[in-house]
Amino acid sequence: MFQNLHQSYLLWFEQQEKKRTQVILDVLKENEKGKVHTEYKNNNSNIYLPKTWLEKAPYIIREKGRRSNVLIELFQSQSAHAGRNYSVYTTGQEGPTTGRFTDNNNHQNNNNNNVEKTVQNVLLLSGDTAAVWERILYRARQENNHNEIEKQKTLEKVLQTLQATYTQVGVHEIHLLYHFTVAFQHITTTAHEIYFYVSNLFSILKNGNNILQDAVALQHHCGVFLSLFHHVNKTLYIHFLCEGLSPLEWVPDLLSYLLADRMPVHNLLLVWDYYFAEEIGSILSNHNKKENNNNNTVTHQKRKEDENSTDNHSFQNNNHHHNPHSVFPGSNFALHPFVCLAVLTELTEELIESDKEMILHRLRQLPSVEVEGLLQKAIAIRESLITDGYL
Repeated sequence: MFQNLHQSYLLWFEQQEKKRTQVILDVLKENEKGKVHTEYKNNNSNIYLPKTWLEKAPYIIREKGRRSNVLIELFQSQSAHAGRNYSVYTTGQEGPTTGRFTDNNNHQNNNNNNVEKTVQNVLLLSGDTAAVWERILYRARQENNHNEIEKQKTLEKVLQTLQATYTQVGVHEIHLLYHFTVAFQHITTTAHEIYFYVSNLFSILKNGNNILQDAVALQHHCGVFLSLFHHVNKTLYIHFLCEGLSPLEWVPDLLSYLLADRMPVHNLLLVWDYYFAEEIGSILSNHNKKENNNNNTVTHQKRKEDENSTDNHSFQNNNHHHNPHSVFPGSNFALHPFVCLAVLTELTEELIESDKEMILHRLRQLPSVEVEGLLQKAIAIRESLITDGYL
């Protein structure tokens, strides 16, 4: 039952894909200067957030009515019911069935034919997974200031909704969802918006040749990153090996967390701002290339075969040389591995004097940095690798 509802949601979400390119073009037309940032006040400091990405495109569902629709209420109801019937979590045994609920949209679409479902058919979490979620919720309650009751309630609501949504994820991914949620709390205080931001960002990482798609993608991302690390900073690479630092202990988290819970939040939001802005630029670039290809097709009918061949060859060579996605074809957030390399470069002096435990501690708790300089260094590293023919 739940699967049918979820598939309906996915089908609806896929239909929105057709609208997104035009949405981005409209946004950029509205902002003729090409700015994709908006000033955001937080603790008396200026932080720039991805206004274009958050409000209109390309991964966020725009319609506020849809964001707060019955689907979210449904997930929250499931989670609340499961919380009252803990045996569902721990044993998979069917508990009391007092917490039934009705999908109001289906009720309207099917007149008076109410579709009743029970949480036992939806949430059958293993004991280990349920225990991790319980620890996450406990941590959320403990880390929040008791004076910020509304903020704590919002965080719990989002986490419970994510728990009800992602019943098949592993421990690592549960922690990832938590840290994304905490980060997005600094952008918006609305529960359903935080949920969709986290859910869609997580969905991106789980698809499209991104790092969490499957074991093969994870191995590929980590392997290529280690190769780049060895090329860019061989001294530190060898030091990690000498200290007995296994790549599994730090590389997957560094790449998949997008620096969430690693970097101070005022730095993290600036870095994410650039990531999302670059994503928009990449989508716009792809749209322009598609338009160019369409124009070339029309011109092809009017030109001679040799002229057409020359033009296409030149376009393809230029396109290949400047493709920043060549490291992980088709994946998102292309600059992220280079930002990680820039972080390691900045910390080389400290890390080279550290043992294994100190290295892992530092990589989990990065110091505050000058973000603009860090991004410039990451771009310089990428351009250097392209120039050297390594990418």
